[in-house]
Amino acid sequence: MSSNLISRSKSRLQMAMTAPFCGAVFRWGYGASGHLGRPFLNVSRPYLVSLLEKCEIPLHQVGTHRRIYLSELTSYKQRRDEASRAAARELTQMAQEDELGHE
Repeated sequence: MSSNLISRSKSRLQMAMTAPFCGAVFRWGYGASGHLGRPFLNVSRPYLVSLLEKCEIPLHQVGTHRRIYLSELTSYKQRRDEASRAAARELTQMAQEDELGHE
């Protein structure tokens, strides 16, 4: 192995370890198994399986194994987080309106 290749590999690993999610290193464009997707989304295995079965997160099969692209995981996480923020804003607005109505 050349020292240049080792140096590039080390820098990629260092970048991955400083990322917000450093529990696993994903190769962009390659599928991850569900056991890597669960901690990324912070969900249980049964919940992840239900999301996959409802096609909320697209997947592809490799033999009998499910594979999830990192881009699909991040897309789902962004949608989920935005829906959560929207619900929080709506609840805050309802609470403020309710508080104003009872004064």
